[in-house]
Amino acid sequence: MAHYNIDQKASEYLKEYAVFEELLLFWEALLNRTTLVGKLEDISELVQSAHDINETAGLLPEGDVFSDIERFSLTVRLNPERRQVGGLKDVPRGLKQEFEMTEENFKRWMQEEREVLETALIDMEDLIDSIDDSFEMPSELEELEHVIYEALQPEDPLYRALNQISLNLSAMWEDLSNTARGLMCLSLNVNDDVDRAALPAILHDY
Repeated sequence: MAHYNIDQKASEYLKEYAVFEELLLFWEALLNRTTLVGKLEDISELVQSAHDINETAGLLPEGDVFSDIERFSLTVRLNPERRQVGGLKDVPRGLKQEFEMTEENFKRWMQEEREVLETALIDMEDLIDSIDDSFEMPSELEELEHVIYEALQPEDPLYRALNQISLNLSAMWEDLSNTARGLMCLSLNVNDDVDRAALPAILHDY
């Protein structure tokens, strides 16, 4: 697997997350006081959980950009074979004061850091498995087009207006659904096609 630009991937993920939040606000206003609000809440919870997993794994910066310590921790997490960081000698000079410990304790810290990413991979896979039909278009929206067709004649201007509204809503739901689906991953894989069956092995391919 190719090496990733963690800054670029984090930025891409957060931009998609911001798009999702905007779409969610639109749908929350539109579906306010309807039974469909619950479906929006389910989608929001799934996306928020995915975002939280990325944060916990350190794949999203706490600020606008990754700090030096965040970047170093990710270097350790993404290199389980210790190709870049094998011991205290590999700690950047500017971070030496952060690691005033024995070699044994430092290697224990590295192992714990790698376990953080391993846990994130497992948690994300479990989250993906829990999606079911959460992102599918509500049957009420699908039925709306049929109701309009049954109630009005196609040549009726009102039919054309309402039918177009129905089509627009369907397209916007697809936007919401596709954006949400795209966020159900570690930020390293955002906008990439990933074989879900290979996720547990991804850690060892960086």
